[in-house]
Amino acid sequence: MVMDREPRRVCDVARASGALALGVARDAMILRLTHARYILLSFTGDIAAVGPDVKGVSVGKTVLYSKFGIGCVDLVVGGEDYVLIKEQDLIGCFPSSGARASDIPKLEPCGDRVLLKVDAAAATTKGGILLTEGAKEKPVSGVVVAAGPGKAGEDGVIKPLTVKAGDKVIYFKYAGDQMTDEEGNAFVVLHENDLLARL
Repeated sequence: MVMDREPRRVCDVARASGALALGVARDAMILRLTHARYILLSFTGDIAAVGPDVKGVSVGKTVLYSKFGIGCVDLVVGGEDYVLIKEQDLIGCFPSSGARASDIPKLEPCGDRVLLKVDAAAATTKGGILLTEGAKEKPVSGVVVAAGPGKAGEDGVIKPLTVKAGDKVIYFKYAGDQMTDEEGNAFVVLHENDLLARL
């Protein structure tokens, strides 16, 4: 297999009946980006192929992933754009292809990730002084919209999450992937271990 630099071009990948026939690592998958959309610093793509150890998603699902993950490799095969990515680097799955920012509340988090609707930042101080946008404290609390199925332990058994939809939580201030829907509602997807407390 021959590869160039930026973006990586795969020169001798076989194609069988329109499907990508590339040896995929056991816990990796290939995303087709023909219908990809950009949602803040994250992207969506449709799964074109999966390795044998991928359990949480299947071919045809539309997923959200971070372009800045260390396990993300861009590929161009037959003039089409693809991304090779590990299952652990997926943020979540959308119910249908062509997801938009308005679909963020419908996101199904992957693994041990949790989707939170972030509480609005206080517009005034306790003394009644109005705050400018730059002076507002970054929110650290929110309500769980959806929780992933859990993370597999070393024994392969999935350990379910301890939070569920509707729980109010406090989380680490700079954790997760920040998103905003078309109505301006703020969301964050983060790992369960970035949650500090349940209120």
